[in-house]
Amino acid sequence: MKIVPYPSFLLENEFLCRGEILAGIDEVGRGCIAGPVLAVCYSPKSKQSCINEVNDSKKLSEKKRILLFKKLIANGYWAFGTASPSEIDMLGIIEATYLAMMRAYYQMYPKPDYLIIDGEKTVRKFPISNCYYFAKGDTKYYSIAAASIIAKVLRDRLISKYSSIYPQYDLDKNKGYGSKAHITAIKEHGLTPLHRRSFIHF
Repeated sequence: MKIVPYPSFLLENEFLCRGEILAGIDEVGRGCIAGPVLAVCYSPKSKQSCINEVNDSKKLSEKKRILLFKKLIANGYWAFGTASPSEIDMLGIIEATYLAMMRAYYQMYPKPDYLIIDGEKTVRKFPISNCYYFAKGDTKYYSIAAASIIAKVLRDRLISKYSSIYPQYDLDKNKGYGSKAHITAIKEHGLTPLHRRSFIHF
């Protein structure tokens, strides 16, 4: 049986022991052709808040993500932010992702003393000096992995609501990604306000 390594809680535990708040930030939806990019900022409430099996959301089934989502929001401080399709078209996906992350950070309470962010360092800076970027951070650090799970569940729920408004695009299944059926639906029915025009070239 393959053993799946889980992101470490050691860093969070170290900060909690010092009475400081460490929060992780991750986003979901960068590669979609429809819907917003959504970011979450997350921090565990205490040393006892560590939830077993928390991992990069992409490594979890939908059923497991929902189960962990419920536990995480009950045992942590969290906030989310989004950037709309029109903002993505206007700013570009990198700047729009940063905007969603900033909105999540500004909604966060209590404000963290330190931030760890999934991804490469961008040209932009958060309004906090202790801010660190980690490639594949959602596979290494608990708070980032927790943020990735919450972000995925929230965005999937949002896209499901859009699916009832635009049923012909099968958003419930493709979650806004450019599946073959999604592309075919765009060709047949045209674009909606949900679609990122800068991402669609055919």
